Amino acid sequence: MKSRNRAFSAIAAICMACVTGAAGAEEAVDEYPFGLALLPFRCLEAPSPDSGVWLFRLNLLAGRNRTMTGLDVGSVCNWTTGDGAGLAFAGICNVCGGEGAGLQVACLNSTERAHAGLQLGAGNMTWGIRGAQLGVVNATSEGYGLQIGVLNLAESFSGLQLGLLNMNLASPLSLTPILNVRF
Repeated sequence: MKSRNRAFSAIAAICMACVTGAAGAEEAVDEYPFGLALLPFRCLEAPSPDSGVWLFRLNLLAGRNRTMTGLDVGSVCNWTTGDGAGLAFAGICNVCGGEGAGLQVACLNSTERAHAGLQLGAGNMTWGIRGAQLGVVNATSEGYGLQIGVLNLAESFSGLQLGLLNMNLASPLSLTPILNVRF
């Protein structure tokens, strides 16, 4: 029953993040509904990297903004220095320097603080996960939910790890093959 409640909480967090965006911005940020970038330099993207985008951002190669809420699409890299929420799709990497919420899809996904939602890529990393990581290598400091990959790493994780090698330092069996469950 607890796992069902946690799964429901994770899904609810994703939906709320997509509707309301990432909360708790540290300072006021100029926000625009659309963004377009060739590379993450002030003269090659609009709006400026210090601004936020709240609806749609297209990064022809790579782009950087302070905050992002909505649909973020990049051929190479999407980079948000602050909080990000919504759907992020990139060919190589999605980088979020603050809190993240929603879906990240790229070869490499990284959220510096906590991520509520799903990370899907070859490598997924976050300080804390509330949801799922699906990839070859998944790493988190703490969290709950689901990790499916070849190598799953966590300091403290409540939920299910499914992979060739699973490490959860808070679990009685901190290193297990195939399956590691802790609730």
